[in-house]
Amino acid sequence: MKLYEEVSNVTGIPKAILRLYKNGKKVHRESFQVPDGGTIHAHIPGNGGTPPTPPGGRNMKSDYRTAQPEDKDQTVCDCQGACNCPLPWGWSSPISYQPSPGTDQASSVYQPSPIPNPRALSSPYQPSPSEDQASSVYQPSPIADPHGCGGNDLDVYDFNESDQANALPYVRRALQKTTRDDCNSDSDLGVHHLESSDDDPSDLSDTNSEPFDSSFYIPASRTPTGKTKNQTGVSGKAGAKLLNRAVKRETLHKTLSMSPCCRSKCSRRFTYRGLKKKREKYFGSGDASARSSWLVEKLSTFQNDEDKLKSTFSFKADGRLMCRKAWCRLYGISRKVYYRSRTAFLDGRPSASDRIRPRREKSKAYVNANVWFEMYLAAHAEKMPHRKEKWLPYRTRKQGVYHQYRQDMAEQMEPYCSKQTFYNMWNEMHPDVFIKKSSLFTKCKKCVQLERKLERTRIPNKREEIQERRRAHLGRQMRERINYYRRREAAHRNPNRYLSLIVDGMDQAKTYLPHFVGAKSKDMASTDLMKVHVSGIISHGHGIKATYTDVFEYSHDSNLTINLLLKMLYRLSKRGPLPPILYLQADNCFRENKNRFMLAFLDLLVHRNIFVEVQLSFLYVGHTHEDIDQLFSQIADRLRHEEARTPKRLLEILPDAAEMRGLYDVRGWLEPYIINIKGHSKVGMFRFRQSKTMKDRVDMFYRRSHDHKWKILRTGMFRTDNENVPVRPSGKPKLLLPVFEKREINVGNLMTQKLPKWSPYLESEEEAKYWKEYLGQLKSASQSLPAKTRYASGDGTGWLLERL
Repeated sequence: MKLYEEVSNVTGIPKAILRLYKNGKKVHRESFQVPDGGTIHAHIPGNGGTPPTPPGGRNMKSDYRTAQPEDKDQTVCDCQGACNCPLPWGWSSPISYQPSPGTDQASSVYQPSPIPNPRALSSPYQPSPSEDQASSVYQPSPIADPHGCGGNDLDVYDFNESDQANALPYVRRALQKTTRDDCNSDSDLGVHHLESSDDDPSDLSDTNSEPFDSSFYIPASRTPTGKTKNQTGVSGKAGAKLLNRAVKRETLHKTLSMSPCCRSKCSRRFTYRGLKKKREKYFGSGDASARSSWLVEKLSTFQNDEDKLKSTFSFKADGRLMCRKAWCRLYGISRKVYYRSRTAFLDGRPSASDRIRPRREKSKAYVNANVWFEMYLAAHAEKMPHRKEKWLPYRTRKQGVYHQYRQDMAEQMEPYCSKQTFYNMWNEMHPDVFIKKSSLFTKCKKCVQLERKLERTRIPNKREEIQERRRAHLGRQMRERINYYRRREAAHRNPNRYLSLIVDGMDQAKTYLPHFVGAKSKDMASTDLMKVHVSGIISHGHGIKATYTDVFEYSHDSNLTINLLLKMLYRLSKRGPLPPILYLQADNCFRENKNRFMLAFLDLLVHRNIFVEVQLSFLYVGHTHEDIDQLFSQIADRLRHEEARTPKRLLEILPDAAEMRGLYDVRGWLEPYIINIKGHSKVGMFRFRQSKTMKDRVDMFYRRSHDHKWKILRTGMFRTDNENVPVRPSGKPKLLLPVFEKREINVGNLMTQKLPKWSPYLESEEEAKYWKEYLGQLKSASQSLPAKTRYASGDGTGWLLERL
C-alpha cells in the first residue's frame, strides 16, 4: 500500500486533501516508504499554502511537535522518582495527588469550518481553514471499538490478535521490523511504533531511567577467601577456625602433655583453664593484624635493654617469669609468628602486617577484568533470595566466561589477563559467585529444553548456536528482573509518587500444624497434620512485610489476591494519601493473578481515581523468585529451629501476621460486567490509565516484555452499553463465606481422628485444650450460618474499596 493510502486509513483523512511533509519537504504521492529518521507532519491546505519553514531553514532539524490525540501536552520528566516533578497535564489525578498543569502548549486543535467541505464530511476529522497551516492535532470521533462492546457473550478479546491500523488513531512512523527470539512464543505482541513521547502510546512515566537497586547494582563489600585473609587482614571464618582449633579440648590436653620447654620446666605450671583463658584472649583480640599489634606491644613491655640491637626480653604471664618457648606455648603462638612480630618490633613497625615495602599494585588488565566481570554478573547472575550469594546459570563454565571476556577485550583492543589471573580475580574479588550445579526452584521450560539439547549435541557449530540462544534467553529474563529492581528502587526513593508491591504464597508443606522440630514419630505422617497456607505481601517504599494465614477455608483464586491487595492498600491509606502510581509484581499463576478478574479490578482502581496509573508485571516463568521468597525462606529457617504446636504460636513466629478474614466475593461481583479474553497468559506487563478520548473509559496497555512495544486495548475490561459507555458494578460484593468440609480441610476428621494423634506430643494440657476450642469454633462455623458469618466478618472492617 502506498504511504498516502496507509496514513489516510490510519487517520481517516481523505487522501485528496492530505499532504505529508518530512522535515519541511513534501513527500511524493507515489512513495511507498520514506527513509528512516526525522518526523512526518500531516497538513490539510484548506486555502492553499505550504507548511511553515523550520527555524534556521529547511535543512535544520525540525523542533515541531508531532500530531498527538490530546488537547494539551507537556514534556514528561524522565527522572522517574528522583524529583518531585508534576504529572502530565492530561492525567486524571486522584484526590491524593494534585499535579500542577504544564505550560508548554501543543499546536492548536482545528475547529469545524463554517462552510463544510463536501469531501470532508465523510472524515471523522473536520479541518478549519487557516492562513498559516501548522501541524494538526486530530480528535477522534466516538466510534465504537469492535472488541468487547455491546455486551455480547461471544465477544472475546484475543491478546494474540494481529495489529489493526484502525484501532490506533495515531500517525505511525516507518516501522522498523525486528526479529526477536522469545521464550514463550514466536509471535510479537507489539509492533506499532507510535508518535508519542518516548514512543509509548500510554504516554506515562516509565522506570527505565531509574538507577538499579543498590543491593543488586552496587557490588557488595568483598569478603576475601581463606587464601587471602592473612594478606588483607580481614577477620572472618579463618579467625574463628584458628580460635576453635587453639581452644579445642584435644589441643589443650596435647599441650599440657608435651615435654618440658626448658630446664626450669616453666610449662609444668600450666593448667587447662589457664591455657584456654590465655588463648581466648590472644585469638579473640581481632584479625591477624590486630594479633600482630598485640604481640608487638607485649614485646615492648618485655624488653630489658633500650638498645634494640642487643635487646633481650623477660616474658611474664600473671606475674610469673618464664622462657620464650613456654610463653609462646601458653598463648598458642607459633615460632614463625613470633619471629615475624619480633622483627617488626625491632624495625619500629607497629605490626608485622605493616610492610616497609608496599605490596605490588594490581595490573591494568586485572582491574579491567574485575570491571568486566561485575558487568557480566549484573546481566547474568541471579541473586538468591534465601542466601547471600550470586549464582550463574546452570552449566556455565569458568572457561567459557574467560573466553567471552577475552573475546570482548580483543574486540575493544584492550589488554587481557591470563586465565589463571582471571580465576584468581574471581576467587579474591567475588568469592560469593557460584555456578549452579542444579536448580533449587522450579526450572524454566526454555532453560531445560536448551540444556537437554546442549547435552545431546557434540557438533561445535550447533553447540555455539544453542549457547547463543541460551545467553539471549537469560539476558531477556535478567532485563525483566532489572526493571523490577528499578520499580522497587523508585518506590524507595520517592514513596509519595510510586507504590511498589509484590505478592506471593509460601510453600504450604513447611507450615503444617502442629509443627515439631527434630525426629518425627512414625505413627504421625504429614497427612495427619492440619494444612495452613501463608500469603505474603511486601510494600517496598514503606518497609512493610505482612503475612496472612488461612486453613484452606477459602479457595485460592483471584479473590484471595484481590482481598490481600485491598488489605494492604487500606493499611497504607491510613498512613496518608496513596501515591498516584502503583506497581504490582506477582507470579504467573493464572488461578490467582493472571486472569480477567484481576485485570478488571485494576481497571476499577484507575476508574475510581484511587490511582492515576496501575502496572501489573510478571517475571518469566521459572525465574520469578525474588525478595518475597527471601521472606519465606527466613520463616522456614526459623521453623527449622522453633516449634509451632498451635496456630497462635505460628502467628507469633510469622512477621506482621494476621488471620485471613473479611474476604469478599469480588469475582462474582465483577463477572457479569467484564469481557472475555484469551491469550493473556503470554503477556508480561499490563498498564491501566484513564482514557483521554472516551468517557468513563480506562485504556489497558500490554506487552510481552520490555523488548516489545506497548499495544492497547481501548475498550478496557468492562462491557459497554448502547452509548458505548462501560458498565461497571455498583454497591459492594457479597461476603465470602468459608467452607470447612472439603479435601484440604475436614474439621470433623481433624477432631475425631487427627487430634488424638497430636495430643501425646503436645507440651501441656493447655495446648490440647486450645486445639479442642479452636477446632470446635471451626466446626461451629461449618454448621451454623450465623457462626459462619461471624467467622467470615473477621474484625468487621467491611468492604475496603469504599474506604480508599
